[in-house]
Amino acid sequence: MRFRQSAVFVFACLVLSAAFPCQAQTDKDKVGFTQLQMEVGGGLETGVGIRVGIVEAPSSGNYLPDITNPEFVGKTFTPGSGASGAITHATTVTRRFVGTASGMATGVTDITVYEANDWLGRVLGFDTDPVAPGNQKAAPLSHSDFTVMNHSYVGRATNVTVADAIEYNRRLDLVVDRDNVTMVVAADNGSTSPIPRIFAPSYNTITVGLTDGGHSSGATTLNGSGRIKPDLVAPHGTTTDNSFTSFSTPFVSSAATILRHKGNNMGGNAALNEVTKAVLLAGATKDEFGGWSNTPTQPLDSTFGAGELNIYNSYNILDGGEFNGTNSIMTAPDIPDMGWDYVDSITTSESLFYNFDIVSPSADASIILNWNVNISDGGGVLDYDTMDFANLDLQLYNSAGGVLGSLVAESISTVDNVEHLYLTGLATGEYSIAVQGISGTTDYALAWNITAVPEPSTLAACFIGLTSVLIRRRQRA
Repeated sequence: MRFRQSAVFVFACLVLSAAFPCQAQTDKDKVGFTQLQMEVGGGLETGVGIRVGIVEAPSSGNYLPDITNPEFVGKTFTPGSGASGAITHATTVTRRFVGTASGMATGVTDITVYEANDWLGRVLGFDTDPVAPGNQKAAPLSHSDFTVMNHSYVGRATNVTVADAIEYNRRLDLVVDRDNVTMVVAADNGSTSPIPRIFAPSYNTITVGLTDGGHSSGATTLNGSGRIKPDLVAPHGTTTDNSFTSFSTPFVSSAATILRHKGNNMGGNAALNEVTKAVLLAGATKDEFGGWSNTPTQPLDSTFGAGELNIYNSYNILDGGEFNGTNSIMTAPDIPDMGWDYVDSITTSESLFYNFDIVSPSADASIILNWNVNISDGGGVLDYDTMDFANLDLQLYNSAGGVLGSLVAESISTVDNVEHLYLTGLATGEYSIAVQGISGTTDYALAWNITAVPEPSTLAACFIGLTSVLIRRRQRA
């Protein structure tokens, strides 16, 4: 395996901090966007030609952003729920999503904004269809014109029944899977808050918390109990924006838009929502959190999910290309340090393999397996009462000489539709990733980020002449 390394400037902060203090990192620095811009330059995708949606909670009857904001010059806003005045919350959300200064997907010019109650009832179809017999609800409207949609509101929904809350989530999962749209939703604010009933417990979305941990988290109790949320965390903006998930969520939406644009340019399976989610989670970093942990049956950390958004890692994982797994390690692809695969069908008792070698002293590995649940209407009354959940496992084996050897690690949750292996200090050797179908039939996306760990002598050498040396390294997962 060849370990590709990346370029970052390492400033001599520890040595020269008194005379030359380092500039504080921006959110774009923290998530690797500045580094990505430096390396890719003018060829970096920005969301040009991508249509996005924003669903916004109303304030005094208004829900739109201030379209006169300087960050929105050249952008077209469509009020999806009728005429409205501007509110500050919507303006900040939109700035961090597509704003020319605050966002990363700066090339997006086509934005439709909905008022949340209208979108939930009319667009998602939960309200009774006035022309349908028997007060039947409507099917969700098509979202296939949208690539990414942002939901920066908290759906506590304490005034609805459990059955209705589950149906809301299933309708959203249906839209993601049916229309190939990436839906990014917010966790609640406050570390002691319960996970909101809508839409944080949904399966096919990306639920976002805060890097500082100030969000609802832990195991779901509704729509499939015991699953860990959020999926990912991100910075929330400047101190004037306050520590709200409303403002970390659009940052993930912005990153997802870049990846979907990149996927469109690559063609094939690269623009599928499952692939986007997998590469976002596989690229997430964990060094920010001293206590990040998972277990074989709990794939994500109970507070920070897969970790903090890192668009640099995720972009390079996607750019690494697709490598198709096979049913035998003898014919499995030799994968590079960063890459992904999409498989359109895996069935019960089927296994697919991917091989890699570690030739450096050791390496760290972040591997994500992700798949959608399938939602359907079993009774014919459009209450979406049927969820088809396939169960997949993710394993890593020693495989010296092309022989499947001892198990190194496994992620075998029976309730989550994501599995995650995060391993540090993997020794030199030959390895095989295995995706195993336990029950049901589904498609899936697999993404990986394998990073060489430099020897101590190499690390020591890096600190010689820091004021003039450009160090080559990649941000570790």
